[in-house]
Amino acid sequence: MALNVNATISGPVTTQDAARTPFGYSCSSGPFGSLGGAQAGCNLATVPFGQMLVIETVSCFGELVQPAAPTQPLLGLPVQLITTPVQGGGNLVHVVMMTPYAHATPGDSPAYDGFATSATPVRIYAVGGGTGVGFNVSAGSSIGFGGVTCTISGYATGL
Repeated sequence: MALNVNATISGPVTTQDAARTPFGYSCSSGPFGSLGGAQAGCNLATVPFGQMLVIETVSCFGELVQPAAPTQPLLGLPVQLITTPVQGGGNLVHVVMMTPYAHATPGDSPAYDGFATSATPVRIYAVGGGTGVGFNVSAGSSIGFGGVTCTISGYATGL
């Protein structure tokens, strides 16, 4: 017969929990147009062989600077979070919408618009072996310059 003399209750610690390593990766794009057209993006991470990233949050902010303010400001910018498998299969694309927080006044030159997301909860699995995780933003055809920064966070675990 066993007697529990501990004053606190502790739950079991699984080997899965013990093997989780938290991560946070950020990258900033070059200016819009650096990927051709009015696009911007960059690679956030490459998942090592034998590992898996579980992405739990995505947050982004960006700015657009145009020669003159548009008569109708953009209502938002979609950010495509992309995981790219190495062998076969297609890409997983998860879209997060950045909403405006600052708009230029028509007539301003140059014109500045700011966009951001809060920490958006997601559950995306990127399995290792060279899988890349990155983002891409397309802002239309009349963008002058600006850029986007995105951050992903979650945990890495062995397979």
